[in-house]
Amino acid sequence: MALLEQAGHGLPDRFEDLDVLTPFGAMYRYEDYDAVVSLDRHAARESLRELRAWVETRLRERSGE
Repeated sequence: MALLEQAGHGLPDRFEDLDVLTPFGAMYRYEDYDAVVSLDRHAARESLRELRAWVETRLRERSGE
């Protein structure tokens, strides 16, 4: 997310908390995920859907330029 910001493509504020998902990927891959931390999967899935929709809209806008 910091790289997007540096490139001039910052995310809306509603996505600022998505970076908390990064450790989940590493834990899920290398550790016993369920024993380490819990995740509200429904809320995370919904946030990711919103992010994807936002990105797809930006890409469509740019392709129309």
